[in-house]
Amino acid sequence: MAQALAAGIARVRADNADPSDPSLITEDVIRQKLAQVMPADAVDTFVRMLNGTAVFSGEASGVDPASHLDPKTFADDPAITVTYDQARSAQRMTIQGVVTDARRKALEAKFPSALVAGLLAEIQQAARTFFEGHLQGGTLGAQPVGFLDAADFELLFGDGPVAAKQARLLSTMLPYVRLVLTRALVVQTMGRRRAGSRALSRRCSRALRC
Repeated sequence: MAQALAAGIARVRADNADPSDPSLITEDVIRQKLAQVMPADAVDTFVRMLNGTAVFSGEASGVDPASHLDPKTFADDPAITVTYDQARSAQRMTIQGVVTDARRKALEAKFPSALVAGLLAEIQQAARTFFEGHLQGGTLGAQPVGFLDAADFELLFGDGPVAAKQARLLSTMLPYVRLVLTRALVVQTMGRRRAGSRALSRRCSRALRC
Protein backbone atom coordinates (compact mmCIF):
# COMPACT_ATOMS: atom_id res chain seq x y z
CA MET A 1 0.00 0.00 0.00
CA ALA A 2 2.88 2.36 0.75
CA GLN A 3 4.30 1.74 -2.70
CA ALA A 4 0.94 2.45 -4.32
CA LEU A 5 0.63 5.68 -2.34
CA ALA A 6 4.12 6.79 -3.33
CA ALA A 7 3.36 6.03 -6.96
CA GLY A 8 0.12 7.98 -6.77
CA ILE A 9 1.84 11.01 -5.25
CA ALA A 10 4.53 10.88 -7.93
CA ARG A 11 1.81 10.80 -10.59
CA VAL A 12 0.08 13.84 -9.04
CA ARG A 13 3.35 15.76 -9.06
CA ALA A 14 4.16 14.78 -12.64
CA ASP A 15 0.70 15.58 -13.98
CA ASN A 16 0.71 19.00 -12.28
CA ALA A 17 4.35 19.97 -12.56
CA ASP A 18 5.30 23.64 -12.89
CA PRO A 19 5.89 24.59 -16.53
CA SER A 20 9.27 26.04 -17.36
CA ASP A 21 7.75 29.27 -18.69
CA PRO A 22 5.02 31.28 -16.90
CA SER A 23 3.53 32.18 -20.30
CA LEU A 24 2.34 28.57 -20.51
CA ILE A 25 -0.20 29.34 -17.78
CA THR A 26 -3.04 29.87 -20.25
CA GLU A 27 -6.78 29.97 -19.67
CA ASP A 28 -7.06 26.35 -20.82
CA VAL A 29 -4.37 25.28 -18.35
CA ILE A 30 -6.05 27.18 -15.52
CA ARG A 31 -9.37 25.53 -16.29
CA GLN A 32 -7.85 22.07 -16.59
CA LYS A 33 -5.81 22.23 -13.39
CA LEU A 34 -8.29 23.97 -11.11
CA ALA A 35 -11.14 21.74 -12.26
CA GLN A 36 -9.44 18.99 -10.25
CA VAL A 37 -9.84 20.86 -6.96
CA MET A 38 -12.61 23.45 -7.42
CA PRO A 39 -16.25 23.41 -8.59
CA ALA A 40 -16.62 23.98 -12.32
CA ASP A 41 -18.71 27.13 -11.92
CA ALA A 42 -16.11 28.67 -9.61
CA VAL A 43 -13.33 27.89 -12.09
CA ASP A 44 -15.35 29.45 -14.89
CA THR A 45 -16.00 32.61 -12.86
CA PHE A 46 -12.30 32.91 -11.99
CA VAL A 47 -11.22 32.59 -15.62
CA ARG A 48 -13.80 35.17 -16.70
CA MET A 49 -12.57 37.51 -13.98
CA LEU A 50 -9.06 37.10 -15.35
CA ASN A 51 -10.02 37.79 -18.97
CA GLY A 52 -12.40 40.64 -18.16
CA THR A 53 -15.66 39.01 -19.24
CA ALA A 54 -17.13 38.39 -15.78
CA VAL A 55 -20.23 40.46 -15.02
CA PHE A 56 -21.19 41.82 -11.59
CA SER A 57 -24.21 43.87 -10.57
CA GLY A 58 -25.34 46.13 -7.75
CA GLU A 59 -28.69 47.64 -6.86
CA ALA A 60 -29.81 50.61 -4.80
CA SER A 61 -33.35 50.89 -3.47
CA GLY A 62 -35.35 53.98 -2.62
CA VAL A 63 -34.01 55.98 -5.56
CA ASP A 64 -36.27 58.85 -6.52
CA PRO A 65 -37.24 58.95 -10.24
CA ALA A 66 -35.72 62.41 -10.51
CA SER A 67 -32.39 61.07 -9.19
CA HIS A 68 -32.03 57.89 -11.18
CA LEU A 69 -29.05 57.37 -13.46
CA ASP A 70 -29.45 58.22 -17.14
CA PRO A 71 -28.09 55.45 -19.40
CA LYS A 72 -26.87 58.16 -21.81
CA THR A 73 -24.39 59.28 -19.17
CA PHE A 74 -22.55 55.97 -19.56
CA ALA A 75 -22.88 55.67 -23.33
CA ASP A 76 -19.14 55.98 -23.91
CA ASP A 77 -18.37 53.14 -21.50
CA PRO A 78 -19.96 49.99 -22.98
CA ALA A 79 -18.87 47.89 -19.98
CA ILE A 80 -21.46 49.71 -17.83
CA THR A 81 -25.22 49.20 -18.04
CA VAL A 82 -27.72 51.02 -15.86
CA THR A 83 -31.45 50.34 -15.56
CA TYR A 84 -34.13 51.89 -13.37
CA ASP A 85 -37.23 50.12 -12.08
CA GLN A 86 -39.66 52.93 -11.34
CA ALA A 87 -42.23 50.62 -9.75
CA ARG A 88 -39.65 49.53 -7.18
CA SER A 89 -37.66 52.78 -7.09
CA ALA A 90 -34.62 50.58 -7.70
CA GLN A 91 -31.48 51.60 -9.58
CA ARG A 92 -29.38 48.79 -10.98
CA MET A 93 -25.86 48.91 -12.39
CA THR A 94 -24.08 46.06 -14.18
CA ILE A 95 -20.38 46.15 -15.04
CA GLN A 96 -18.35 43.79 -17.19
CA GLY A 97 -14.96 43.11 -15.67
CA VAL A 98 -13.76 43.24 -12.09
CA VAL A 99 -13.96 46.57 -10.27
CA THR A 100 -10.56 46.92 -8.65
CA ASP A 101 -9.67 49.83 -6.37
CA ALA A 102 -7.99 51.64 -9.25
CA ARG A 103 -10.95 51.14 -11.58
CA ARG A 104 -13.45 52.19 -8.93
CA LYS A 105 -11.57 55.44 -8.24
CA ALA A 106 -11.36 56.19 -11.96
CA LEU A 107 -15.09 55.60 -12.44
CA GLU A 108 -15.99 57.67 -9.38
CA ALA A 109 -13.95 60.54 -10.82
CA LYS A 110 -15.54 60.13 -14.24
CA PHE A 111 -19.10 59.84 -12.91
CA PRO A 112 -19.15 61.84 -9.65
CA SER A 113 -22.28 60.79 -7.79
CA ALA A 114 -23.02 59.31 -4.40
CA LEU A 115 -25.37 56.85 -6.09
CA VAL A 116 -22.67 55.71 -8.51
CA ALA A 117 -20.13 55.40 -5.70
CA GLY A 118 -22.48 53.23 -3.67
CA LEU A 119 -23.25 50.96 -6.61
CA LEU A 120 -19.56 50.62 -7.47
CA ALA A 121 -18.76 49.67 -3.88
CA GLU A 122 -21.45 46.98 -3.93
CA ILE A 123 -20.27 45.63 -7.28
CA GLN A 124 -16.67 45.52 -6.13
CA GLN A 125 -17.67 43.72 -2.96
CA ALA A 126 -19.47 41.05 -4.98
CA ALA A 127 -16.22 40.23 -6.76
CA ARG A 128 -14.24 40.36 -3.52
CA THR A 129 -16.72 38.02 -1.82
CA PHE A 130 -16.21 35.47 -4.56
CA PHE A 131 -12.44 35.94 -4.39
CA GLU A 132 -12.33 35.50 -0.62
CA GLY A 133 -14.63 32.49 -0.67
CA HIS A 134 -12.99 30.52 -3.46
CA LEU A 135 -9.49 31.83 -4.15
CA GLN A 136 -7.97 33.51 -1.12
CA GLY A 137 -5.89 31.19 1.01
CA GLY A 138 -7.25 29.81 4.25
CA THR A 139 -8.47 26.58 5.80
CA LEU A 140 -11.82 24.88 6.16
CA GLY A 141 -11.32 22.60 9.14
CA ALA A 142 -8.01 20.95 8.32
CA GLN A 143 -8.49 21.33 4.57
CA PRO A 144 -6.58 24.09 2.75
CA VAL A 145 -8.85 26.35 0.72
CA GLY A 146 -7.62 28.85 -1.85
CA PHE A 147 -4.14 29.76 -2.95
CA LEU A 148 -3.99 33.53 -3.33
CA ASP A 149 -3.30 36.46 -1.01
CA ALA A 150 -5.63 39.42 -0.49
CA ALA A 151 -3.25 41.66 -2.47
CA ASP A 152 -3.59 39.37 -5.49
CA PHE A 153 -7.08 40.76 -6.14
CA GLU A 154 -5.58 43.98 -7.50
CA LEU A 155 -2.66 42.23 -9.19
CA LEU A 156 -4.64 39.62 -11.10
CA PHE A 157 -7.68 41.67 -12.05
CA GLY A 158 -6.06 45.05 -12.58
CA ASP A 159 -4.44 46.48 -15.69
CA GLY A 160 -0.94 45.22 -14.89
CA PRO A 161 1.22 43.17 -17.26
CA VAL A 162 -0.03 39.71 -18.18
CA ALA A 163 3.42 38.28 -17.48
CA ALA A 164 3.23 39.33 -13.83
CA LYS A 165 -0.18 37.69 -13.47
CA GLN A 166 1.04 34.48 -15.07
CA ALA A 167 4.11 34.43 -12.84
CA ARG A 168 1.95 34.81 -9.75
CA LEU A 169 -0.35 31.99 -10.81
CA LEU A 170 2.66 29.79 -11.57
CA SER A 171 3.99 30.27 -8.04
CA THR A 172 0.67 29.61 -6.30
CA MET A 173 -1.86 27.65 -8.35
CA LEU A 174 -0.04 24.44 -9.18
CA PRO A 175 1.49 23.98 -5.71
CA TYR A 176 -2.05 24.29 -4.33
CA VAL A 177 -3.39 21.74 -6.81
CA ARG A 178 -0.62 19.30 -5.89
CA LEU A 179 -1.27 19.81 -2.18
CA VAL A 180 -5.02 19.23 -2.38
CA LEU A 181 -4.72 16.18 -4.65
CA THR A 182 -1.98 14.66 -2.52
CA ARG A 183 -3.98 15.12 0.69
CA ALA A 184 -7.04 13.58 -0.97
CA LEU A 185 -4.97 10.63 -2.16
CA VAL A 186 -3.55 10.04 1.33
CA VAL A 187 -7.00 10.20 2.92
CA GLN A 188 -8.42 7.84 0.30
CA THR A 189 -5.56 5.37 0.74
CA MET A 190 -5.82 5.38 4.54
CA GLY A 191 -9.57 4.91 4.26
CA ARG A 192 -9.07 1.82 2.11
CA ARG A 193 -6.50 0.53 4.57
CA ARG A 194 -8.89 0.93 7.50
CA ALA A 195 -11.71 -0.69 5.51
CA GLY A 196 -9.43 -3.59 4.66
CA SER A 197 -8.41 -3.99 8.29
CA ARG A 198 -12.04 -4.05 9.42
CA ALA A 199 -12.91 -6.65 6.78
CA LEU A 200 -9.98 -8.82 7.86
CA SER A 201 -11.01 -8.47 11.50
CA ARG A 202 -14.54 -9.61 10.67
CA ARG A 203 -13.25 -12.62 8.75
CA CYS A 204 -11.00 -13.61 11.63
CA SER A 205 -13.81 -13.22 14.10
CA ARG A 206 -16.07 -15.45 12.05
CA ALA A 207 -13.32 -18.02 11.72
CA LEU A 208 -12.79 -18.11 15.47
CA ARG A 209 -16.50 -18.74 16.04
CA CYS A 210 -16.51 -21.72 13.72
